[in-house]
Amino acid sequence: MLLKKIFYSSLWGKRLCPFPFNRLEISNQNDFIPCCYDWVKYDSLPTNTNSQVWNSEQAQLIRRSMHDGSMKYCDQSKCNAITFSFLQLVFFSFFAKFSKKFPYHTLSFKVLLSILLKKEVLTEKPSHLNYSSDLSCNLKCPSCRSNYISNDPKINLEKNTGLFKDIALEAETILFSGGEFFFSKRNLNILQSIKQSEYPNLKTITVMTNGLLFNKKLWDGLGEGKLFIKRILVSIDAGNESHYRITRGGNFKHLLENLEFIKTLKESNELDFFSIQFVPRKDNYESMEEFVLLGEKLNVDRVLFQTFCQWSESSLEFVEQAIHLKTHPNYHDFEKIAQKVKHKSIVTWNIEVST
Repeated sequence: MLLKKIFYSSLWGKRLCPFPFNRLEISNQNDFIPCCYDWVKYDSLPTNTNSQVWNSEQAQLIRRSMHDGSMKYCDQSKCNAITFSFLQLVFFSFFAKFSKKFPYHTLSFKVLLSILLKKEVLTEKPSHLNYSSDLSCNLKCPSCRSNYISNDPKINLEKNTGLFKDIALEAETILFSGGEFFFSKRNLNILQSIKQSEYPNLKTITVMTNGLLFNKKLWDGLGEGKLFIKRILVSIDAGNESHYRITRGGNFKHLLENLEFIKTLKESNELDFFSIQFVPRKDNYESMEEFVLLGEKLNVDRVLFQTFCQWSESSLEFVEQAIHLKTHPNYHDFEKIAQKVKHKSIVTWNIEVST
């Protein structure tokens, strides 16, 4: 534990985020950003919709804010990315040759050199691609949206798919997020088009899912592309059936069956990483302990707790549900439960307590 504290301390020097140097997101706004769309203070950045997305004016400004240490385009109330010193990034990049624990924090020698020289234009394409272009989903979760989206009309499909292929041909990892991956015909078509012979650098596909559609029948029909799926992140937001009914409105028993199936994929080494995720709010925080027990039963690699952010709610609705705010009437009850779960080895606690 002491070594861990030392490693993550500020003693290693000025801190920066690796994402602007190795990751590109194709967002549901038909925009392309070297970070995560929802984590950026977008009003202060120029929109990036041109073909030179990786070294656009937007990308260079974000990298400059990393070099000067200001990180002024980062929305720290929403971003849960961990920042590192340059020496830590060197360590992760070397360690990645022997471990699969840090797929998004690894940088090539060329990129590390560019950071050292404070370059804003990179010659090497991103090694990590986040495709969050399709928001279509079979649920409407309060922590994400206020309405069902069965067919996302905003997508510039031809442009986004073309850019996906261009970047993915050289990418090492791909993350599918945004809506429900297994509900989106567009995403499934992209996955089924991925062939090992055409993507020589691709090592890992990570899928964010709510788990309700993830069963053996679906898995068996995914085609050659599923061979790259090595990481599954399941967003649940409940530790029991009653809270799941409130927060998701889905079938909890059906979900548990699918989670057991995902567990078998991990046990058979078809998956490298299996995580379940929980966003605490007033309606569900009391089941956080049960959620950790569920993670232990499933033998997941990580139980992730994340901050409840204001996405689709009105200000009044948000304040009513934002249990992590010290001003919330139930905050002290939340904190008591948090202290019981946040220090468990299986738990990653990415919740910033606010006033």
